[in-house]
Formats: sequence, C-alpha cells, structure tokens
Amino acid sequence: MRALNTSGLSTMKVFDVTGRTVYNEQSQLNKGADHVMDLTGLTAGNYNVRVTANGVRTTQRLVIK
Repeated sequence: MRALNTSGLSTMKVFDVTGRTVYNEQSQLNKGADHVMDLTGLTAGNYNVRVTANGVRTTQRLVIK
C-alpha cells in the first residue's frame, strides 16, 4: 500500500465480504512511502481495505488470488 496524500498515525482495517474485520493495524504512514500489510493468513477472495488517517477515511477494494 502506498500513502499518497497522508502522513501520521493511521488505522488500517481489512473486511471480508460479510463485513467482518479480518485484519486491523495501527501504524505511522509517511506521505509517498510504501507500507506493507502481512495478509498471509487470508484466503483468496474479495476484501475492502479501510484506511483512516487525520480524520479522513478511504476505502479500496482488494482481491487476493
């Protein structure tokens, strides 16, 4: 994941298709830098990734094959 427009303490959550939280992390993001999330235990499928930083929430789709 790349933090394009934000820096600071952020919360990253991954949800499965039922809305269940399957990953939760709080980490320092730096604008323009890559951040690695270890999603090794997740099975193939569709997920949503929600990042909340500085009061702004962004959600993106994630497909694990």
